[in-house]
Amino acid sequence: MEPKTKLPVTITGSCLCEAIRYTITFPTDAEWPPKFNATCQCTKCRKFTGSLLPQGHVLPRPYITPAINNTTFATYTSFQSSEHCYRSFCSKCGSSLTFHDETKPDVIEIYLGTLDEDVLCKRDGGVLGEELCKSGVHIWVGNGVKGVSDGERLEGVRWKGDRGGEEMKRKA
Repeated sequence: MEPKTKLPVTITGSCLCEAIRYTITFPTDAEWPPKFNATCQCTKCRKFTGSLLPQGHVLPRPYITPAINNTTFATYTSFQSSEHCYRSFCSKCGSSLTFHDETKPDVIEIYLGTLDEDVLCKRDGGVLGEELCKSGVHIWVGNGVKGVSDGERLEGVRWKGDRGGEEMKRKA
């Protein structure tokens, strides 16, 4: 996708009650739009977010300030959902915030629904949100709900399970 906007220096987000607020600062040489954006239809992501099609960006931890952890924010709580993976949320309002694989300590995945409204809808006439949210990767499409989220209308690469597994081809 060809960018329609210049790289934003910063974007902001929070949980619903705003007990946890963060800023993402992109270095001037950062890739734009960020490429590690994916929707996921695994059962754990669905149940954690309450969404049929959760979506997040994987970002280097230094891009995010203040650091999103339970030392910085008293209401930031993590749940170990599998051997190396944690899903984190605000214990005050329940907002799903991040996914973290401890085998990749330098990055964290931020759920895009936590970005502020001006980032997603209004800044640059909504173009910024379009660039941030247009996913070219869709994982666990094998769990798709027929006719709703089964992936036939999803543009980009579709994986039956996790990335690198069986790629799902479009019906002819």
